[in-house]
Amino acid sequence: MSVRRKAKTFLSANHPRAYSAVVRAREKLVKLGLESLAAWLDIDQYIGGDIVEAVIADNATKYADQTRRFMTLDIMNDELPAVDLILCRDCLVHLSFHDIAEVIHNFKRSDCAYLLTTTFTEQAANKDIQTGEWRPVNLQKAPFNFPEPIKLIHENQVVENGLDKCLGLWRISDLP
Repeated sequence: MSVRRKAKTFLSANHPRAYSAVVRAREKLVKLGLESLAAWLDIDQYIGGDIVEAVIADNATKYADQTRRFMTLDIMNDELPAVDLILCRDCLVHLSFHDIAEVIHNFKRSDCAYLLTTTFTEQAANKDIQTGEWRPVNLQKAPFNFPEPIKLIHENQVVENGLDKCLGLWRISDLP
């Protein structure tokens, strides 16, 4: 089953408000970190954000329309658009602990309801890096200490040391 189908199935059954707001969509989404655009959510308004202007320009050329727009965003410092869901996939794994804390603080300052982001639940302990490097991050472990996610979506993608990559869904108001 695809990640899209898993998300739709779970949300529609267990969180109808999130489902109607985010997946089935008569609402808004911002995706931060546009490694590539996979328009896998059928929503009324999609906002793609990335700090790399060339990525924004490429996605805007290929995918922009009346319901999809793209903007350069610094997720640590810029005011985020008010949306129902932030999809921040494969981004936090490249940031230092300090920078992740700044990003989470910025998410909490926003008027956004949910965060769907990459987490590696089998990672026993987190290690700090310099921003720009990569390592798996378990957001439920120190120093982040996120609560249990509303839902974990296994991407069925095994990475470094055999760890299972997931997308975790949290209410931003529940984050420490």
